[in-house]
This record gives sequence, C-alpha cells and structure tokens, in this order.
Amino acid sequence: MGLDAPVCTLLANQSAIISGGSSTLTATCTPAATSYTWTGGTCAGTTGTFCIVTPTVTTTYTVKGTNAGGTGAAASATVTVNTNTCNSTLGASSASAGAAASTGSVSVASTCAWTATSTANWISITAGASGSGNGLVSYSVAANTGAAARTGTMTIAGQTYTVTQAGVTGSVTATPVCILSANPAIINAGSSSTMTSNCTPAATSYTWTGGTCAGTTGATCTVTPSAATSYTVTGVNTVGTGNTASATVSIASNVSSTVPGTQGNDFFLPSGNNAYYGGAGNDTYIISPYTLSGAVAAKIVDNEGTNVIQLVNGMTIASSSFFNNAVQLMLSNGAIVQVLGASNFIYQLGVNVLAGGTATANNLSYAQFAAALGASVPVGAVAVSGSANFVVPSN
Repeated sequence: MGLDAPVCTLLANQSAIISGGSSTLTATCTPAATSYTWTGGTCAGTTGTFCIVTPTVTTTYTVKGTNAGGTGAAASATVTVNTNTCNSTLGASSASAGAAASTGSVSVASTCAWTATSTANWISITAGASGSGNGLVSYSVAANTGAAARTGTMTIAGQTYTVTQAGVTGSVTATPVCILSANPAIINAGSSSTMTSNCTPAATSYTWTGGTCAGTTGATCTVTPSAATSYTVTGVNTVGTGNTASATVSIASNVSSTVPGTQGNDFFLPSGNNAYYGGAGNDTYIISPYTLSGAVAAKIVDNEGTNVIQLVNGMTIASSSFFNNAVQLMLSNGAIVQVLGASNFIYQLGVNVLAGGTATANNLSYAQFAAALGASVPVGAVAVSGSANFVVPSN
C-alpha cells in the first residue's frame, strides 16, 4: 500500500494582533510532508513549515504539504488585525543615580494593559510590575562598588527606560599593603606599647594574631606583654585580603653586670644580661646563638673607635626593630641583642671569625644593614620592623 498524501493543519500563535504586531504560522502534516506550498501575503513562496507575518490588514494564509504520496489539501488560518491600537507613554525616558543604593519611579500613561521588566540585575522593580491604563512603576538601584559608571534599562509598557549609575569616586582597585609598627618597640616590664597598622590602599577590616591583639578588628592594639611577643595584622578591603605585617614588642633587659673594654682592640662574645662598653680601640662584637640563648639580653654601647658587629653564619633572627640610632635583634632561640648608637657600627653578615672567616668580607653601614634585613632606618620615633626569620647567609 502506497504512502498517503499529507493532511495538514495550519495554526497562528496570535490569531488576532494589534497593527504592527506579528504572528507565527506553523504547518503540521500527517504523514510528514517533504515540501510546502504557501499562499497569502508575505508567506507566498515560503517552503518551510512556518512563516512569520506582520500584516497591516486581516489576512488569510494557506499551505499545502507534499510527499511521495502526492499533494494534500490546503490548510488555512487567518490573522486578524485590530485597528484599536494601544498607546503608551512614560513620564520620562531616563534617570541618573549616584553610586550609593537608591530608589526611583516613573509614571505610565497607557490605553491598554502593560507590564514592566528590568534587563539589569542591579535594577529591581519593587512596585508596578504590571497594570492597565495609567500607573506608576517603582524601582531600586543597588550600590555600584566599581569605579566605572554603568547603564541598565527597563521595558515599561513597550517603552525603554534607561538608568545611568555613577561609579565610586576613588574606587579601591587593589588589596591593602600593610606595615605594622610598635610604639615603643622596647618597653619596661609592666609598661604598654601601641601597635599601629598603616595600609595602602586603606583596609576596611583587620585580622590580628599574637598575645592580647588576637581578635582585634581595628587598626590599633595596645599591649602589655610580660615577655617579648610578636604580633601580626592582615588588612582586608573590598578587593580582597592583603599581606600579613608583623612587629615585635620586647622587654628591656635588666642588666646584671657590665663588661668594659680596654684601650686596645677588643673582641667580645656577648652573653646573657650583660652590658658591653667598648674602650677607645677598634672593637668587634660577635653575635652568636651559642653564647646568647634563652630569655636573656645583651646591650652593646661603644662610641669610640671603628667598631664592628658580626653575625655568625646560619643564625636566624626571628625579628628585628630598627630605630633612628638603635637596633634590637631577637634571635630564634629567644635571646635579645640591643645595639645603642647603632649608626657608629659597621655590620658584617655571615662572618664567623671563630670558624676562620674573614672580618673584611662585607662592611655594611647601619642603613645598609637595615635594608639587608628588609627594613629601613626611621626618621621619627616609630620603629621599623625587619623581615621575620631572617637567616644570616654564609659569606
């Protein structure tokens, strides 16, 4: 038995439109057609299963389906054009908004039913999403946290309403880079120090660790440690989390004895809780974790001659605080070295005289020494912290 010719139906998704509107005509055939013949308006000459029309007057359209069984009967559909058009106007076509969150509204005058929709995710319609005749559409605008202005639109009663929002003036574009300073960095037992975080660009919140600063959320923290304590702070802004800065507050040593120098050239191996006062010669102070360890401190004062501070190979400096003319070093074993009149000394890194190193391999000024440890010599009274856990290199 041969294949039957197609039996088709033709449907218009909008059988009645307002002048200027469109309708889609779709042919459905059983058995399936392999080709189609259309008549009526702009559909004439169409060969596919559907045709989109925008008639100005009521128009009837026909389609015939053809397959191997032949050509079937014509199916028809009519699209009616209504002459009662809908006229809608808005009270304004656009609005401007600042960077902060805000609200707005626009009036609608219409002769028919209408809807309002937003095409921007930062513009929300809060009232008047639909209506008939005259009405009011209210909307909210979310805060713009970026530096650039932005534009969004709403479609209201078939009309476009544009909202332009300004960007944030001086908008933050980078995470904070913070420096933590202690004032003072060396305190007497029972005294306090104020830790201050300075961040660029500014931080909006802070995360602290160390002693009583843990849990602090502001830019400053006042501490009264009973032992040398390191503190850290991390700044956060709208872009993200910045670096972690650190500073140490130490307790001034209670010197138990004084070690004087001679009029000649002396070598000192500072040990715990002693003050060293070199004489008129050219003196060398060898800082070693083997002679300085535990909760002890050594103070070095020498304003005569050409004097040298030597730091032995491989020693780790847990933290350092540089003042205008003094430096404090905390060794990884907990011992503290304080050098007063620091600008009067030459500094040598990785020169282990006891192991046969040469004492002239590197000669750093106080400023160069501070730079080598990741710090600088401050002009004012606030100390500058060096890099944490600095390992003295082998020379």
